[in-house]
Amino acid sequence: MHSTSASIHCPNPLCQTLNLESQRFCQQCRTPLQKRYLWAVGAAEPLVPGTLLYDRYWVKQDAIVLDTQPALSPMPPERIPGRVQPYLRLSAYSLHVPQVYGIVPMSVAHTEADVLLLEHAPIYEADTSAEATLMPELAAAWGHSALRQLNWLWQIAQLWEPLSREGVASTLLTPTLLRVEGSLVRLLELRPDRS
Repeated sequence: MHSTSASIHCPNPLCQTLNLESQRFCQQCRTPLQKRYLWAVGAAEPLVPGTLLYDRYWVKQDAIVLDTQPALSPMPPERIPGRVQPYLRLSAYSLHVPQVYGIVPMSVAHTEADVLLLEHAPIYEADTSAEATLMPELAAAWGHSALRQLNWLWQIAQLWEPLSREGVASTLLTPTLLRVEGSLVRLLELRPDRS
């Protein structure tokens, strides 16, 4: 069985000490540790918790990964896949739509598949525990006040046109991709519409 706890490099370029994920400050220089949880999209096979992708991204659970070197910028891809374009064009809606953080090239069974790593996805970042979890689905939180329901519906209606222009409006019709953070609707990822 793989460990689900990762070691994070200190973001201080003069330190770079490995620290446990559960720590809030570097054990060597006391610099606050940055924990960047990302949502991984497009893996050809399920990601295995406790494994390291690209010698950097620790798989926590399902598609949640932790950047173990948060002070370093992700490696730029050789080419930008077409499925990244909607995220780039919808960057003005970053309160609702996650943003592309990086692209991890993976080879599985002689198939090249790039995994998109999305930041600002609806993930509760672990503060004291070592667990990061997804925010609740809209359907699970629906029982709150009628005013909050109207607010969520208004946000979805406002997102319909820009997502439709990018060919990803069906995302708004997929319950598992609609998450909520208090009064805010957040999308887990973008799914292309079927032609």
